[in-house]
Amino acid sequence: DNSIKTLTPDTSIETRHYPTGDLDAQQIIALRRACNFKQVAEQYQLIDQATTALVVTTWGAARDEIERLLAEMKTCPSRQGYRQLQRYSVNVYEYELRKLGASVVLDYRPGLNICGLPYSEMLGLVPNTDGGPLVV
Repeated sequence: DNSIKTLTPDTSIETRHYPTGDLDAQQIIALRRACNFKQVAEQYQLIDQATTALVVTTWGAARDEIERLLAEMKTCPSRQGYRQLQRYSVNVYEYELRKLGASVVLDYRPGLNICGLPYSEMLGLVPNTDGGPLVV
């Protein structure tokens, strides 16, 4: 058979992977159009998980770079700045976040949280006085 086959709604990728047809359940597109970027940042997640991303300001030799990026984000936030800071971030679960207390500044900028605790390349974030890691 040399006929051209077309995808029907029953065989399309969207139908197989998104049977409800709702590709924007969180209404992200409408929020972006309304320039409500704080809500976009809060609601948009590729993987739904109960963690909070923290930029670690004490990340080894990158301290000066992180300080420069944070200063830029304070005066002129940008997508590029957020992306550059991602390489210096860790994700912590809610119960771990509560343990960190005053060491964390939530919403330093919308969608940007910072943590000033020591960071070990081998252990990860080290908040405990006994040297035990919190996040590896």
